[in-house]
Amino acid sequence: MLLPLLLAGCAAVGPDFRPPPADAPASWQARPGSAPDLSGTLAPVAGTLPEAWWRVFGDPTLDALQARAAQASPDLQAAALRFAQSRLQRRMTASQQAPQADLNAQATRQRQSEQGAETRLVHAIGDARTRQMVEVLSDPFALYQAGFDVSWELDLWGRVRRSIEAADAGVQAAGAQLRDTRLVLSAELARGYFELRNLQRQQALLAREAAIAQDLLALRQAQAANGLGSQDPPLAQAQSLAGLQASQAALRAQQAAVINQIGLLTGDAPGALNALLAPVGTAAAGVPGGGAEAGRDAREGGGVDDGVGDGADDGGVDGVGTPALPPLALGQPADLLRRRPDVRAAEARLHQATAGIGVAVADLYPRIALNASAGFQSMVSDTFAEWGSRTWQIGPVLSLPVFDQGRRRANVELRRADQQLAAVAWRQSVLRAWGELDDALNDHAAERLRNRQLRQREAASREQLGYARARAANGLASDMAALQAEQGWRQAQADLADSDGRLRTTLVRVYKAAGGGVESAQAE
Repeated sequence: MLLPLLLAGCAAVGPDFRPPPADAPASWQARPGSAPDLSGTLAPVAGTLPEAWWRVFGDPTLDALQARAAQASPDLQAAALRFAQSRLQRRMTASQQAPQADLNAQATRQRQSEQGAETRLVHAIGDARTRQMVEVLSDPFALYQAGFDVSWELDLWGRVRRSIEAADAGVQAAGAQLRDTRLVLSAELARGYFELRNLQRQQALLAREAAIAQDLLALRQAQAANGLGSQDPPLAQAQSLAGLQASQAALRAQQAAVINQIGLLTGDAPGALNALLAPVGTAAAGVPGGGAEAGRDAREGGGVDDGVGDGADDGGVDGVGTPALPPLALGQPADLLRRRPDVRAAEARLHQATAGIGVAVADLYPRIALNASAGFQSMVSDTFAEWGSRTWQIGPVLSLPVFDQGRRRANVELRRADQQLAAVAWRQSVLRAWGELDDALNDHAAERLRNRQLRQREAASREQLGYARARAANGLASDMAALQAEQGWRQAQADLADSDGRLRTTLVRVYKAAGGGVESAQAE
């Protein structure tokens, strides 16, 4: 009863792990950045993202894709299996704390050699009974044995305890790696989804721009046929139309490639997601100026917000003139390193390397184990269970390292080098985390500024189109000027739609760099 208390009082050799300190600014405004004029325009709110952070975009299709990826992603399945392996490895390591017991039973029929070591003493006596004794000793006989063996290593120097500590850190590292895989998967899926919706919207706008170019070509050809101009304008317009049609083919190829990328993330074969990722539809809005051109646009599905309905892209506008986006909820700066799974994995690996030093140091000291065995042995089955057939032994076993040409001490130095490498890797992961977040915030802030300018450009182009159509309706200008104004407006729409899509992808990048959402209380 006193032995466990004695062992509990023995301190484990080797250094104890202490989490490395990581400096973090008191607020996002106090955070130093490479471009304060950009990222300083953003104001993260005090709230935090949920664990399923992609739900803040309010897109059911994106939610469905994330659910498919969580169930069938090969990358996520591989990370989950590695996490399960680490837990099994920890269980195997922890088993060294308890005594090891084995049951054994054996029934054999055997014969000893007449000239073997067993009869050497009989031959050495050399009297008249030698031959008779040799025949008796070499006569075949049966031997019945059964019993159990128990062994328990006294963890005096903490070798087993440090091994369990390292295994626990390995489980934490594998769990953080699993969450990092999940974060990367969800971020890549969201980025690919918004990129696809942007391509679909660009394709719809490009189709309408090509229709306008076709009308312009018809007008220029009519003018040239009636002697109102040379053949140069129709030829130039035909080149412009061909370029637009070529761009449509390129967009379709890009769209197919992105769908396949999304399918790879969700574990689906090519073509399996075509129905789910089909264009949602178009929202036809009024075209400035009305008239015949407005009727033609209505038949073609034209309008200001006539792109693919990709969630919040066609939503309202916030106070600074950008599309309504989810709040920039990043929590406190100090929470970043606790939320980033790659930083947590690097810290767990540092803990694992630190515990490994203790395991190596403990190998320099003697090992003491308590061994015991008991059982029954008999050459006659009828007397096997009798009390006189019992056997037993008990006693300590000492293993003392004497000479190994410095192998154990070299192993200690090797484990110390592993710890130093893990510390460098942890520091590098911290620097990478802040660098990725700074780049993501800069890109998102720059895109917000670009979006404001493009929104102003689209509004000015819309107003110009209204004037051009009004003048054409009153006979003050030709239809050519109205079509050219509409072409400029469509291009402004396409640029704005591209910026709206990039706002979402840059925001996804910010969420990923910030470590995603806050984990739920449920364990991995």
